Amino acid sequence: MNEKTRVINKIQKQIKDFVVPVVTVFARSQNPYLVLISCLLSLRTKDKTTVEASNRLGWVKTKNPEQTEIELGKIIPKDYWIELNTALVTFGQNICLPVSPYCGKCHIGDYCKKIGVARHR
Repeated sequence: MNEKTRVINKIQKQIKDFVVPVVTVFARSQNPYLVLISCLLSLRTKDKTTVEASNRLGWVKTKNPEQTEIELGKIIPKDYWIELNTALVTFGQNICLPVSPYCGKCHIGDYCKKIGVARHR
């Protein structure tokens, strides 16, 4: 297991008690209408949280979701691709906030380069 997969596993363990984004709840539904809503919401929000978290960790140096997806695809094992976005979004909304993240509560602090973090809790 490489460092990135260890980090992903730690993130997945930490977010188990957090509420997953509503888009994810809809996407996992068997209801085609809710899946469509999930797709539309995902396209509209463009997933900035994943971009920010990936850059902060030092995994990529990108500015938009499309670049981030391509670069993460080069360094993250394929087995993790599907759940990575949900993990990073949930993590980013609860721990790794854009302004003043909760670094003191973070389980991956030893792996994080904290790029762009000016202030943290």
